[in-house]
Amino acid sequence: MYSACTMCGEHGAINICQEKSAAKWDQLEGLRHSKKFLGAIGACFPNKIRLTRRQAKYAIAAITGHFGTGSMLLKMGIIDDPTCRACNEDVESMEHFLCECDGLTGKRLDLLGVAFPQPEDYLASNLKVSIKLLEWIFEAI
Repeated sequence: MYSACTMCGEHGAINICQEKSAAKWDQLEGLRHSKKFLGAIGACFPNKIRLTRRQAKYAIAAITGHFGTGSMLLKMGIIDDPTCRACNEDVESMEHFLCECDGLTGKRLDLLGVAFPQPEDYLASNLKVSIKLLEWIFEAI
């Protein structure tokens, strides 16, 4: 006989939905930045994360890569020079801020425990800590 959990309609339905969602997520074209930072969990990103409006804004910016970074503003035709305001070395992008910027090394080390994290390191980190980093970046720059 099956255990109660295996026969539970609610858990079975959730598993089926997660599998279908993951398959569709893998088939979607584009979403290069989101897939890099969310990986396989992107399809099942928790919908019950308790964030303030402001925190949600920063989380969405990190996940989508869409925020007022130099590369985004250049694409929109708003600025001519996308150089990073924190390090003045590379093109300013969300990935640059989160993983590569020399000017933000100390802050990433303080908050995440890693100076130069890889995108997948954010999957293992606490979302609120990552948001704290983003808040600091966008208030300081």
